[in-house]
Amino acid sequence: MAGHLWRFRRWQLHSDYSVPTIVGRYGTREAFEYFMKNKIVIRTAVICVATAALTGFLLVGCDREVSNTKSSSESSSGTVKTKEKTVTQAPDGTTTKTDESKSTTPPEKP
Repeated sequence: MAGHLWRFRRWQLHSDYSVPTIVGRYGTREAFEYFMKNKIVIRTAVICVATAALTGFLLVGCDREVSNTKSSSESSSGTVKTKEKTVTQAPDGTTTKTDESKSTTPPEKP
């Protein structure tokens, strides 16, 4: 079976079997080289675009954390209150203060 397919493929490459647009002007070998050349160009373009997209993330600066303070307190009922204060600085120099407070209550006992 494989020998039959190989003979058919060899017949396609070395006969007048052709793609109408390219092989009409050129021979079969020239058409094959034309497609392979375009395949390499497209592959190179895709690699260049992917590389540019990935390096874009590396060039963008991230916020720098200037200070971080955490404090928690527990009340007599068992409720725990947690406060977190964070100060960050952006690459352009602006600072941002963030205050987070969480309160958790213990599950009720049956």
